[in-house]
Amino acid sequence: MSFKSDYGSEVDLNKFLKKILLSKNGEKFLLHQVNDDVGLVEAPNNDALTWLALSQQQVSKIAWCMKDDDGEFEIQFYEPTIQGLDECIGEVYGRQDEINDLEKFKKEIISLSNEKLKVDKEVILAAVKQNGYALQYADEKLKANKEVILAAVKQDGNTLQYADKKLKANKEVVLAAVKQNGGALQYADEKLKADKKFILAAVKQDVSALDLDYVDDSLKNDPDILTIVNKGK
Repeated sequence: MSFKSDYGSEVDLNKFLKKILLSKNGEKFLLHQVNDDVGLVEAPNNDALTWLALSQQQVSKIAWCMKDDDGEFEIQFYEPTIQGLDECIGEVYGRQDEINDLEKFKKEIISLSNEKLKVDKEVILAAVKQNGYALQYADEKLKANKEVILAAVKQDGNTLQYADKKLKANKEVVLAAVKQNGGALQYADEKLKADKKFILAAVKQDVSALDLDYVDDSLKNDPDILTIVNKGK
């Protein structure tokens, strides 16, 4: 079953989501004027604005933001998924005046997307450095680019899951990933899951990594690894 939205198709919202994830933190999207009778802020001159943006305060979140006489502040956060974006749009605009021309609004969402961004290495590098999960929207060739993957996993180790198969077996990449998030070991090549060096790095970051099924059984009782685990408990 495909995703349903009042604000556009799954494809439209997905493109818009990509645009947000490839943006700078706090960059404004879908600006909307707040009327003075909505009860959210005092805006006697109708000069308060709300917008969507990539959060400046919480990593990998979409934010509903507001600016009024007191300055800018973030009100609510949403998951960086199509459903999360839809909820955010609904919250921001559903609590304002009704949109008179929904089709025009949908076209505005479409106009904010640009598919060419996902093949631009410079754009993707900038994006994954601030939000590793932007990697999932990159062109397949960039998912096989070591520089891009390293930047992504250093921001969030779990983004190793989106890397090309060869890079999941790359020792430098996997080590960077598990040092950032021990659980990223689950996405590594099977040979590295049986390599003591990588298990040690993973449990140093997160001792619970040893309890998971993807750690090779031969290393679960290794004295050096257990020492780190016991210290971390």
